[in-house]
Amino acid sequence: MSCVSQPAIFRLLDAWVGWSESSVEHLVGLDDELGVTLAPLPGRITSTDLSRAIPPARLARGCGDCEWYLATPCEPETRLLFRNPCDKDWQSIWVCCSPPADVQCVVAIGVHCDNVALPDPSASTLWLLRNRGRELVAAVDFDAPGPVTFTPWGTWLVADMASNVLREFDRSGRERASDFPPLPPGIDRLGFDQTCRLWIVTAEDDTFLIHFADRGDSAWTDASLEELLGAFPDTGLVATTDTGFCIRESDRLAGEVVCCYTWYGRPAAREDVEETPAPQFETHGQLLTVALDSGIPRCRWHRVRIDADVPDETAISIAVSTHEYPAPPPQGNETDPEWLAFQDGIPHPDDWQTAPNTALDFLVDQPPGRYLFLRLRLTGNGFATPTVHRVRIDFPRQTSIDALPVVYRDNPDAEAFTERFLALFDAAIEDIDLAIERNPQLLDSEGVAPEVLPWLGGFLDVAMDPAWPTERRREVLAAVPDLYRRRGTVAGLQGTVELLFDQTPVIQEVSLERMWGGVGTARLGQARTFGSTRSRFRIGHSPVSRAPIASYGNPDTDPLTMQAFRFRVFVPGFGTTAMQNRIEALIASQKPAHTIASIGGSRRGFLLGPDPRVGVDTAFTPLPPPVLNDPGLRLNRASILWHGSGCHGPAIKAGQTSVIGVNTVME
Repeated sequence: MSCVSQPAIFRLLDAWVGWSESSVEHLVGLDDELGVTLAPLPGRITSTDLSRAIPPARLARGCGDCEWYLATPCEPETRLLFRNPCDKDWQSIWVCCSPPADVQCVVAIGVHCDNVALPDPSASTLWLLRNRGRELVAAVDFDAPGPVTFTPWGTWLVADMASNVLREFDRSGRERASDFPPLPPGIDRLGFDQTCRLWIVTAEDDTFLIHFADRGDSAWTDASLEELLGAFPDTGLVATTDTGFCIRESDRLAGEVVCCYTWYGRPAAREDVEETPAPQFETHGQLLTVALDSGIPRCRWHRVRIDADVPDETAISIAVSTHEYPAPPPQGNETDPEWLAFQDGIPHPDDWQTAPNTALDFLVDQPPGRYLFLRLRLTGNGFATPTVHRVRIDFPRQTSIDALPVVYRDNPDAEAFTERFLALFDAAIEDIDLAIERNPQLLDSEGVAPEVLPWLGGFLDVAMDPAWPTERRREVLAAVPDLYRRRGTVAGLQGTVELLFDQTPVIQEVSLERMWGGVGTARLGQARTFGSTRSRFRIGHSPVSRAPIASYGNPDTDPLTMQAFRFRVFVPGFGTTAMQNRIEALIASQKPAHTIASIGGSRRGFLLGPDPRVGVDTAFTPLPPPVLNDPGLRLNRASILWHGSGCHGPAIKAGQTSVIGVNTVME
């Protein structure tokens, strides 16, 4: 069998078919089924990110809980502040007296218990103090001291900003040989992690870089922010900006609290300290397609539809242009200053037809041409991006004007207006037609998702049992129309039980078993006579105490109504009491309201008696031991007294004592 190709009537641009791109700038997602978006900007490390691991150079943790030290900026003068963990206020260590030395402009601080190190480039000195900064220990000559930290082996490590090396001093100020590689320029902060590895952060052009090295290494190793955060415990700093910083702590009464301060130790509002989030996406992006071929010379392209999500403060712009040749010469440059940095495209800028603002569905108003060029532009605010899932281009031009008399095409201007006017209604009608076409699929129990099956059952008044698997639910929905037509009949009830419980029931209509004898028709042994005097008590006819007294109905119809509207249902092996209850509930919901049903079936195995039912009470299964108080246990009826020992069943031994009790058997 051969297939005849059908002429194309539309072109799709998406991740499955392809975007037929000629150039793509600042856009991503061409192979992503979610759609095309503005390109994300590279992640920028901020001071706040770094402060979660290493505090800024001016800020240092104390040895106690919630203890912090702060060296304020030089103007008007440097002060050394200590944060009291009780009242969370900053107190000046030098409040009652002058600094213990000629401190001029401290640029960093290092703290280890009561020991404090203050680099002072203005005084060309590294000040080493104790007693929380109140007592001078040593003044080390240092031309350009920078960030400082205390080493795990009990010395001070200071960055020399002039020679870009690390210098090491003991607590008394004597210098030791440092065994770390030379520093890169722009050192911002440094600190040791729990494995005694030294981490440094450099800043250049508002960009932070992270490095680490072990003692004795010859070079620094580049690292990511995730590696830095994984090497240090959280400092509790949630914001560090040029304005100030915020500390997150736990309070016994208030729970988790955040306290914010300026770099002078004054309280500040959190919104005044937290930095403005950095943009996450490009603000402009453009896609230009190659020439899209309709295969129709002088084709009148019809319509462009865009499936897209456009958040607030973002926009999508679609432009099209037609041409009779696939590679016309470039005809001009872009004049819009907002898009001067992007590719111009082959058509002249004035030849592009741009869709109206916010329009995701528009008619192509271009001269006839076999080829169409499409330009897709996305704009955003840096924090949100539009997403274009799919673009559909219909051709050739088809509107309801084709069904109107030719007189509506006499005037070209009137024809163009009529086509555009009718296209508005054609778009709405097309959506309705598509919904009508898909309606049978929504009602197909074999094709819909499992989550839809209960909703679909609601249309047919079918309540889904939570215990039903998905396949059973589909079978029920498929069989419901036929079962509804047979509802209330023996075949309908039998089919329903068989569908839901995988058991074929035996249904016995009691009224059909009446074999009343008639004069001239009764045969001996095959029919019995009906005595009206015994069916109910009648004065002058019925023997006393031989017939029941009944006061309903017409006595003349007793031969017809005796045992009428009654039936029995036998199901092979109920299994459990819960299963029997479910079967009884099902039969009660499916039988005619004026009938009375009785349910039968054995769970005890093969039974012998006057009325055996083959396939119902004939399962060869081991019998359960008789248990006292079991409502199903009756002596000499549907029960066996057994010994309870042996591999193949009990043996009754005569002459032995018989005892009946709970969970005991008769011997």
